[in-house]
Amino acid sequence: MRHGIKGKKLNVTSSHRRAMFRNMSVSVIMHEQIKTTLPKAKAIRPVLEKLVTKAKRSKDLSARRYLLAALGGDDVAVNKLLNVIAKRYEKRPGGYLRIIRAGNRFGDMAEVAYIEFVDRDESAKGYGSKSAKEHDHSHEHHHHDEDHQHEKPVKEEKITKTKKSDTLEKQSTKVKKVSSDKVKASAKPKNTIVKASSNRGGDK
Repeated sequence: MRHGIKGKKLNVTSSHRRAMFRNMSVSVIMHEQIKTTLPKAKAIRPVLEKLVTKAKRSKDLSARRYLLAALGGDDVAVNKLLNVIAKRYEKRPGGYLRIIRAGNRFGDMAEVAYIEFVDRDESAKGYGSKSAKEHDHSHEHHHHDEDHQHEKPVKEEKITKTKKSDTLEKQSTKVKKVSSDKVKASAKPKNTIVKASSNRGGDK
């Protein structure tokens, strides 16, 4: 007999169910809306309602430790629950979440539903995802390029000046080498002529 046993088993073990509820609670707190099956949404709703009530009623160290244990030590989720969500529903006596049915899932035809906070922050959806990080990174990179837009021509001018000076130096060194080679070439025949004339004088 199941006297005093609350909730659904959801066809998983107790340890699996605790870990699943913990992960789902963190996801709902951070994103403020998730999509899951209807039985899971109904099972997680009372768990989250108790966490929000705990964050509202007592904000001391014991409450923080309780929330940390319930959420698997996630500091970011606990801080948001205490500082944002608890203040948002400070005057609301319960009923912080709602479940919206979303039809059936393709494949196994399981009933799907959205579980979300009432008066949720729509900008919180997608927090920490790869697309959001890439968007933030590209946005910061775009601003960085705009800030340094006027510095690029100066750098290019410096580079062109250095290139021109390098080419001029190379040309001057080539001219010097050619002139020195010409001088050497012109000097060699004179010496041979002098030697030849001296030899002829000796023969006479």
